[in-house]
Amino acid sequence: MSRLLGEALTPTILKKLGWRPDTFGKAILLVTVDEAGFPHTAVLSYREVAAKDPATIRFCTLAASRTAQNLRQRRKATLLLIDEGPAYSIKGEAQELPTPLQSFPGLVAFALTVKEVLEDEEPNIPITSGVRFQPPEKPDSLERGKAIQQELLAL
Repeated sequence: MSRLLGEALTPTILKKLGWRPDTFGKAILLVTVDEAGFPHTAVLSYREVAAKDPATIRFCTLAASRTAQNLRQRRKATLLLIDEGPAYSIKGEAQELPTPLQSFPGLVAFALTVKEVLEDEEPNIPITSGVRFQPPEKPDSLERGKAIQQELLAL
């Protein structure tokens, strides 16, 4: 059952959205609203999302994607953090940042103003895993992820 936590990120969520190598290969789901009013889901890595402060989350997506188009046109978004323990839904309004990511052409950054934070957990029925993906086997992948988060926070 969902429980309203408020209109700001909790310390637990802020920690989850900070730079942590153990999130490599874990995903965050981003839900936007398409032109027909239906939910549209995108999969982001933790390296593409950073909490600026308790009221603001910055994230990036492909500039030419349907997700970016939905955000530009309707601005509504929900980030879903689903992993071991409680699941979190973070609802808000997104605004495209005017400065593109310099080190990663093709990506565009958005700032999500947090409007509602929900925690979902069922007693005696724990969530044991979240959405996972196999990251590319590149020697600099962790460093690139850290660079994306640092650039998002610096915009």
